[in-house]
Amino acid sequence: KLSAEVSFTYPLWNHDAVASIYENRILYKTQETSPEQVGIVLIGKGCSGKALQIYADGYKGEEVFLNKIKEGMIKNGYDSRKMRIAYLKYRKPSVEEEVEYLLDSGVNRIAVVAAGYENPCIETEYSIPKLLSKIKIPKGTEILYIGSWEDDDLLVKALGDRLKIVAEELK
Repeated sequence: KLSAEVSFTYPLWNHDAVASIYENRILYKTQETSPEQVGIVLIGKGCSGKALQIYADGYKGEEVFLNKIKEGMIKNGYDSRKMRIAYLKYRKPSVEEEVEYLLDSGVNRIAVVAAGYENPCIETEYSIPKLLSKIKIPKGTEILYIGSWEDDDLLVKALGDRLKIVAEELK
């Protein structure tokens, strides 16, 4: 018979390194374009009204995380008015609405970022790309899709930092 102590640590989403994953990916994808010409849509999961009531803290955390990415991009010279938060389902505004808003603002590149998704899934690999393919994009404008967190050295760093906290608490 084995025994083990189970410990919990803080969530990964609120580690600065995880927000930096998206900041770095957006900067890389838009490096050849002036920040004034770039719009950004950060996609959260969204949830139904009942789940939102039950898990309100979790969804507030998602908004905090998305806003942390926005703050990082502002520090890199991107216009806060051209950064939008959208939801794939259940909540407003929708991804389509926010992409349309940015198209109307005159940007020529829009980074659509599945920041609320930790792993590749049906939404990040199929639903979002299909949704984006249905939006009429004017000539000279490009949609840059950035998927889930996936594996990244910064994610490994965040996980290592969280494990160090648990190790210290167990001493």
